[in-house]
Amino acid sequence: MAGYAVRVPLGVYREGSDIAAIEAYEAFLGMPAGQAVQFVVDGMPDKPTWAQFEAGTLAGATNAPGGSKTAVSAWGHGILGPRRLVLAVPACVQGSHWSDEASGANDGHWRALGSGLVSGGLGNAVLRIGREFNGGWYPWTPTWGGAGNDLPHYIAGYRHVVSVLRSQPGAAFTFMWNPCIGVVNGILAAGGVERAYPGPAAVDVVGLDIYDGDWTGIYDDTFPRTPDQQLASFRKNILSCADGLERWQWLADGWGKPLAYPEWGLRLWLDGDAYRGGGDNPVFIREMAAWFDRHRPWMAALWEDTGGGVMDPDGHPRRRVPVPQARQMFLEAFSRS
Repeated sequence: MAGYAVRVPLGVYREGSDIAAIEAYEAFLGMPAGQAVQFVVDGMPDKPTWAQFEAGTLAGATNAPGGSKTAVSAWGHGILGPRRLVLAVPACVQGSHWSDEASGANDGHWRALGSGLVSGGLGNAVLRIGREFNGGWYPWTPTWGGAGNDLPHYIAGYRHVVSVLRSQPGAAFTFMWNPCIGVVNGILAAGGVERAYPGPAAVDVVGLDIYDGDWTGIYDDTFPRTPDQQLASFRKNILSCADGLERWQWLADGWGKPLAYPEWGLRLWLDGDAYRGGGDNPVFIREMAAWFDRHRPWMAALWEDTGGGVMDPDGHPRRRVPVPQARQMFLEAFSRS
């Protein structure tokens, strides 16, 4: 795969203070600024105030110019150049539920967000509304019954807010319906996340978030992980599991929708006191690159948490796990030099 054999539109979720963080990533890939990264991934707070929601306020330590708590419009008016913004948008804000989204109770807030994006020069943004909804760690996760947050209300609510945003004058948003891979929530159990699909009119692209974690006992407490463990984890937890890569490709093809990967990367952080990731995992990078090369996704954006990403020096103060082999594999697969 040396010499950028993997032809996929690239994005990055790269923490930093301004556009320089994206340009540094492009230099890492061996290309001048504006010629490698096509998508800049960013996000709003998980639990914003309505004022923050309407302003499109970004979460702290994000990519946008000005750093923490900056209005998303700071990305507009030419700052991104030819790149497109992929924005994670929360739902069910300030204690509301999917039934409120479905009924139109929050329409004024959604209209304000949409018109603000358009006026800020971001009317072509890719919107990930209620990302990773099947994970259980965000307040917009649909549940079976109770408080208007059941699956039918989720579907109706998602459809409604998409229709509200599409109706804004000048809007040309792309709506990326965005589960995470695998079975991570008993509410939307094995082989069942597709029950939450809101239908073709509300979805332009299916986005899938993927990290190289393991909850199945393939990784024990020993470290480093072996290549055999890394390959076994990829095959069991990512490729062929219920709601894994193979099934999502089949579902997206059946729906006639392109498949994208707005977040993928190494799980280099701790989950409580446990380390669930694959460590320096060139096997994961290699297998994902091969998958991209075969299936040509709509886009793929690497998670590059500062100090915990592929491109950062292994001596960075925040780094828990050095990844020299994964970095080299990534550059062999994706570098444009």
